[in-house]
Amino acid sequence: MEGLAHAITALPPDKVDRQRLLECLGHGERNRVAGKSREASKWVMQAGAALHREGADTLPLAERYFQHAVHLAKQLDGDAPEFMQIEVEKNNGTLGDAYTWLGATEAALGKIAEAESHYKSAAKAVEDRGVVELSDKLLHQAIFFRNKKMREKYDAVLKRWEGAIRDARATGESREGDVALLQATQMFLNEKAAGTAKSGLPQAFARSIQLRAGALMKCAMRLEAHALRPLKQCVALHEVYESIAGAFDGAKMRNESNAFLKRSAAAFVASERFLGLTPIGELMLERDGVEAVAWSADLLREGGVGGGGGGGERDGGGRGGGAPASGGESSSSAAAAAAGEVETVSTPAVAAADAKKIFAAACTTPRQEQIAYEMLMKIGDAWKMRGAEQDEEEPFEGATEAGSHAFVVGQRIFSTEAWKDSQRPLRAAAAMLTGDAWKQGAACHYLGCAYFHERMQARDGGGAAGERLLDFAAGAFQAAVAARASFGPEDKRAAKEVAGSLLFLGRVLVEKKQFQNSERVTMQALDVSRKAFGDDGEMTKQCMSAMVGLRQRVQREKA
Repeated sequence: MEGLAHAITALPPDKVDRQRLLECLGHGERNRVAGKSREASKWVMQAGAALHREGADTLPLAERYFQHAVHLAKQLDGDAPEFMQIEVEKNNGTLGDAYTWLGATEAALGKIAEAESHYKSAAKAVEDRGVVELSDKLLHQAIFFRNKKMREKYDAVLKRWEGAIRDARATGESREGDVALLQATQMFLNEKAAGTAKSGLPQAFARSIQLRAGALMKCAMRLEAHALRPLKQCVALHEVYESIAGAFDGAKMRNESNAFLKRSAAAFVASERFLGLTPIGELMLERDGVEAVAWSADLLREGGVGGGGGGGERDGGGRGGGAPASGGESSSSAAAAAAGEVETVSTPAVAAADAKKIFAAACTTPRQEQIAYEMLMKIGDAWKMRGAEQDEEEPFEGATEAGSHAFVVGQRIFSTEAWKDSQRPLRAAAAMLTGDAWKQGAACHYLGCAYFHERMQARDGGGAAGERLLDFAAGAFQAAVAARASFGPEDKRAAKEVAGSLLFLGRVLVEKKQFQNSERVTMQALDVSRKAFGDDGEMTKQCMSAMVGLRQRVQREKA
């Protein structure tokens, strides 16, 4: 400990929080003297993690810290008898975390062989702690091999992982419950989908979508029906949908991406029981019984896309799996990055002709989700545009949270330039975010932009419909200005956003040929900007440029 402390004092004070690191070491030393070696190891790991995050300059020192953390985690606490040593070796979450941090640091230092060895040791340290902890270590080991493009070893980890999940379902004292099995399977499928997407196989992307929108989605749905599931450790159904939407967006498949964003919003409000809705997993439990939401072996097979309905074939024992190799493989929840190019084991290629069928099946929205989405959108349909005030109460309990999620959906759809599709979720967000004036102002601004861009895309201005779009855009920008102005002229951040919304409102009024009103609004934006940033402010210059452009446009119209 003394040597580690001296090493900290040699670091530049502007590089790390030396006092905090020394405090961690002090806590670790006190616990070591008291015979609490595992607790001491946790404090040393905390200091090592801070050094690891600082980057290349402190990685060698972080490695020393994690080596010492491993040493401490291997010690028996106090007067524990020697026969407890086996618990230290295979039932030791602290040792597993220490090995994982050490492996991650060594990987960052380019010590690949050492990192691989310590990742394996991390998995071995938690072999007897249940399938969830083992899955956590195997997940990070898989990520390590995926990043390093070590395909055969990556495939071996996935094979062992699948076998471990099947064995955890075996009869006997070690039989795991449905929640643990679903959680472990969810982690496995998520990683397998990520690896498949970049595997280089024909139609690899379609195969990864099939995994996410099939078995992974079923896992998330079934977990919703289990009240005792660990919420922070499970991927929620709406998060699965968001990941699928992101994958489609990355592949430039905007319609499919937008479909899953809408499903994400529906799943979120249902999971939070907003508007009297029931989580989809609970609806499955009520409709189909316990078997429908229990773990089943079909989740580990390569099945197609489905809505998560039936329970599938129950796995009565550990058949088809095989015991995990005694050497273990590993990684850790504390460290490791994602992304990679790896070919997964036993992942069949998908014929090009079947890819479209997979995408179509994946984007088929169940009736329950359609109902939930429509209920959410109708809140916006009935909303009269109005800017919120600071500290205003939300329209109903949980509205701010639901509105925030709808806003994210609207933003993502807006970013795909699907102007019309983005309007309903943005309008719903604005209606529900009256309890958060800042965020409501942003939602209204996006909404105004969506109306304006749709109008500008219309051929010949869109006629009467185009005029209505301009009216809607003007109303949305006015609501954005009102919400942001409620923070007062002293708030420079709000002043910048107010000026920006006023400039957009001026553009809308120009399209409506209301040049006098447009000049008045642009001058208002200039006044707001001058008061907040002075004549030399960047926003002030933008307002002055807008005013010059407006007057030139007026002169051209008159000519």
